[in-house]
Amino acid sequence: MEDVIFLGTQSRKPTGFAKVSLVFDNKDRTVDLDSDEVVVARKYYRNGDSEYILNGKNVLLKDISEILMDTGLSREGYAIVGQGKIDEILSSKASERRQIFEEAAGITKYKYRKKEAEKKLELAEENLIRLRD
Repeated sequence: MEDVIFLGTQSRKPTGFAKVSLVFDNKDRTVDLDSDEVVVARKYYRNGDSEYILNGKNVLLKDISEILMDTGLSREGYAIVGQGKIDEILSSKASERRQIFEEAAGITKYKYRKKEAEKKLELAEENLIRLRD
């Protein structure tokens, strides 16, 4: 990642970070935000730190992932299927194909929320066990 940060030239000083922003038209409210435009940005610093920004506010990567789930733009999403990808999808494992279809069906967000809730329940159960000790 450090390769994307400008190292400078003889006439210009190097920068300490690189930033990229994606601007999405959200007039049809595909993304569950009350805004006609959604700006997702990442700022990567030379020391390895990152900032994630959503419409000008610092957020966690998890927040951006949740918002983009079920839009086809998440990590596992296939908003655009390139030539040759269809064969790759068809020859992939059943579990991988299932993820693709779940993303397309719009249930990925709910499965993610279920896993998060189960983790919280497990932590609460562990705390109850420690409390009884």
